[in-house]
Amino acid sequence: MAVYAAHPKEYYAGLVKSIIKHEISPEQLHQLTTNSEKMSTTSGLAMLVTDLFTVDRRAVLKKLSKPTLVVASAESNELESQREMQRSIPNAQLEAVSEAGHAVFIDQPKKFKPDENGRPKNPGAINGGFYKKSADMPAQYPSVVIGVGDIKEAMQKVTEAGGKVLGEPMEIPGYGLYVSFFDTEGNRVSMMQRNGE
Repeated sequence: MAVYAAHPKEYYAGLVKSIIKHEISPEQLHQLTTNSEKMSTTSGLAMLVTDLFTVDRRAVLKKLSKPTLVVASAESNELESQREMQRSIPNAQLEAVSEAGHAVFIDQPKKFKPDENGRPKNPGAINGGFYKKSADMPAQYPSVVIGVGDIKEAMQKVTEAGGKVLGEPMEIPGYGLYVSFFDTEGNRVSMMQRNGE
């Protein structure tokens, strides 16, 4: 956390490089790093502390009632853990994406290009991923990303309901705007608005 607090730009550049398997251009790295820096260091540190020192949320997976797709890198050392996660969620499926790191939507973008209805063209494709557990990386538990039509309006609703939005939305190139928030029970959740909405 001290490295992040003292050198956020370098931290984000290293983080981006660590979650992408394939080479990206310096321009892409710069854009991803710049977008990451839109979150204040204070909010980022709060998220890191929450991720590192909160309870294990795996027990709530069995309470999910909607069809769920768990996306993982096929090369992940944690693939069996991700299969256990999939088995613990009712009506869940697992999509193991080949030749991809944690950021499968960057490593395998063709899997995530939506059709005219906004659905993935390839059955089972979704924006997300998993990575090998590491003592120096946060958020090593399942997280929920909610699709919204208007991210600013949704952020306002979170605040009005007593939640806390963590910074400003950041752009995920080729997909849309993303921001995390704490709900009224202290769970970290995220929301995303696709491009063009």
